[in-house]
Amino acid sequence: MARNRKSRGKKPAGSASASYSTAGSSTANSASGAGRSSQNAAVPGAVPVTPAPVGTNRRQNKAKGDKDKGLALRDCSRLTIRQPDLGVAVIHPYDIKLSREALESRGFHHAVTNLPVETLVSNYNKVVDHYCRPRPELISFVQGRGRKFNGKVVSQGRCLTRGFLTFRDSLMSGRFDGEQTNTWNADENKLAQVLNTVDIGGLVSQSLFAKGFRTVLSAATTSTQSWAAVTHSAKIWDFYAGEFSTDGPAKVFIAVTPEYTVGEFRDMQKCDPYGLNSSESLAGWFEKAMTAEEHIYFSIQALHTRLSRKPDYDPKLGHHSKDIVEYTRLLTVVQTIHLSNQFVTAPRLQVFRPSSSFALDQLHAMRKFGKILERSNTLTVLHFHKVPFLDRRLLAIILRACPKVEMLGVYGCPLVHFGDIICLLDLIHEINRDRRANDRPTIKALDFCPEFHRGMSSHQPHRAEAYGLSWGPLCLETVQRGVLCLVLKAFMKAKAMKLDLLFSKEGALLSYLLKLPQNELSMATFLDACHRLVDQHKRRSKGENAQKQLMYDLLKPVRVGLEKVGNDWSSYYIDRMGKSFYFCSSCGYEMVKEFFLARASRQMPAHARTCAGCMLQAELDLDKGQLRPEKRALLDNLFPGWNKQAFNNEAPLAAASRALINLKTTESVRTQTPAAGLAYTFVRDRKRTFDSLQGLPSLSELLEGPESKQPWRIARHEANGLDMYSRVLWRLRTEGVPVTEKGKAWPRFDDRLPDHVHECQPPNYGTTFTRCMSMLAVKDEREREKKRASMTWDPQSEPGFW
Repeated sequence: MARNRKSRGKKPAGSASASYSTAGSSTANSASGAGRSSQNAAVPGAVPVTPAPVGTNRRQNKAKGDKDKGLALRDCSRLTIRQPDLGVAVIHPYDIKLSREALESRGFHHAVTNLPVETLVSNYNKVVDHYCRPRPELISFVQGRGRKFNGKVVSQGRCLTRGFLTFRDSLMSGRFDGEQTNTWNADENKLAQVLNTVDIGGLVSQSLFAKGFRTVLSAATTSTQSWAAVTHSAKIWDFYAGEFSTDGPAKVFIAVTPEYTVGEFRDMQKCDPYGLNSSESLAGWFEKAMTAEEHIYFSIQALHTRLSRKPDYDPKLGHHSKDIVEYTRLLTVVQTIHLSNQFVTAPRLQVFRPSSSFALDQLHAMRKFGKILERSNTLTVLHFHKVPFLDRRLLAIILRACPKVEMLGVYGCPLVHFGDIICLLDLIHEINRDRRANDRPTIKALDFCPEFHRGMSSHQPHRAEAYGLSWGPLCLETVQRGVLCLVLKAFMKAKAMKLDLLFSKEGALLSYLLKLPQNELSMATFLDACHRLVDQHKRRSKGENAQKQLMYDLLKPVRVGLEKVGNDWSSYYIDRMGKSFYFCSSCGYEMVKEFFLARASRQMPAHARTCAGCMLQAELDLDKGQLRPEKRALLDNLFPGWNKQAFNNEAPLAAASRALINLKTTESVRTQTPAAGLAYTFVRDRKRTFDSLQGLPSLSELLEGPESKQPWRIARHEANGLDMYSRVLWRLRTEGVPVTEKGKAWPRFDDRLPDHVHECQPPNYGTTFTRCMSMLAVKDEREREKKRASMTWDPQSEPGFW
């Protein structure tokens, strides 16, 4: 498409011609433009140019033109395009500045937030200040002087609860309204009165939990009486205890993982060593957890003794067997190895971190849950809060076993990351399709909030200190493009399925997304554009300017900081935006090129590109924090028929997304290689993610089937090996023995603290990582960046939206 040039020759047949005309143009230029327009009109298929009207005063027009010279001519320029048989379309100027002004004037979509722009910026800056503030030193932190950082590894003494709807035992007495004065009247608390009603209390509680945990907390925290009524109306499963803490009338199942400190275990061991006090939530299982920890160090000591006597001894301890043997040989003081036990020497305020073997046993204890499902078959709401060893495959097995569940909530489970949102939506689509065929109720809501990584507990030199999406640092471009790509997919799938809660203000995902390290307001701007895109499609608005401006607003957060956006009008806005579509050989979707990394666009052939969303999912699967890949590999033993390369049944996308993304093909096998000179067909034969939910056993087969004992036995054996692997490294760090990265010369990325509460993040080798720099929270620095960006452009100093 020609722009701002005086072509003297004829245009080729069928080509489009466009020209910018302003009020500052001379009459002569206008006349010549009209002459060229009439000349081109004589050529079959050519597109004539209709110049914009100009003033009659030549001096005034020239002065105005000189004033706007070199700019995008935002206020007075028009791009006039005449298409054959379609009339004339005038494209109004639009760039990042006008996009910002439009957002400030209209505000965000009501489904995103009702807060003004200034409040959102202030809230985000508070998040940045909190997570980017300097961490305390380790000694200060374990002594409690660094608790203002609000990390997850030291229990906060001011917290009233251990987990979702779970009070601390020591704070229960004297906390209820009027308990000490005996003046409380149950009739004064209408919510508690309704929830405690025999006939309707369960139904009201069920409706409350179906709105997500944020709604439940809002209702429960109105008073302690409301809290107690809400708690006792549901079936709450204590993961550590392996039993129900409450068994209410509502058809609601909630699995929670309460938080305990090491000091509480020690006190329980002294005051009630046999666990006879049933009022204490630790009673009945604390001894099992402490015994499991002791057995780990006993196994390490026994292995060291065996190796000293038989140097060629080769034990079978799972995937890390060779590493365990190598590290055990490095131990110097084995006699005092039991002092490394967290229940012996850890600070009292340190949060209890369960061993893998103990957590796996408690997961197997959920077979009681399986019996309840088989007997009642009536549960309609499922919530899972911070459940260890619960991954996407176990979620699929449980959800398929609940034929009447209409709402699923997943909150902060360590093995479920942000990229799993796509396979969960595909799973719900598959289940709903089968239920409709059998006239059963469908799943109507999904409340999803992956674990928000808060970073290290204390300052460690030369470490990334990332937070948010992953434990370790990630490439900024992969994260920025990948997160928004996955959000677009999930948003359009949820809209097509009419799924509630996922992207609503009442859901948990929106608050999670707004806290992620990013350009300020980028997520809110992106979601605002997504909602407007769906609304525009419903209104069947076909205005060319409205569509192009909406696409620009949606792609702006994807590009800011990665591409030069200062001169988007008009070369990008007219010629390139929404024109190039790339195929992803991993997921099979075709989408605009902005969702692909720049190097993939330049270097990879068309049939072998991978979108940023699939790349991010693969990176999150490989995130090494807290031994996540090893724990997923441990669970592989429970699913012998699982095919990680299989594709799930794709949930459809909303029709409004067709201008941005669509499913190109579902073929996954390339039948033949094309002859020389011919293009490859598009096939999704380079799958990067192993998010398949196909080939999984049923819940009854997994927990109590005749062939289930052997997989669980193998998984327990590997869990014991994984515990030995982590604890022997902890001990080597205590002894000061250096350990290098496997096959490399530099130290281990976790500083010999894998799966520890003080685990170190990987080093930052100067690469860009997913942490918002603290300069974003400093207004003066942002203003300097704005001025600098007007003169020079640097991808690392892009001023962002403001």
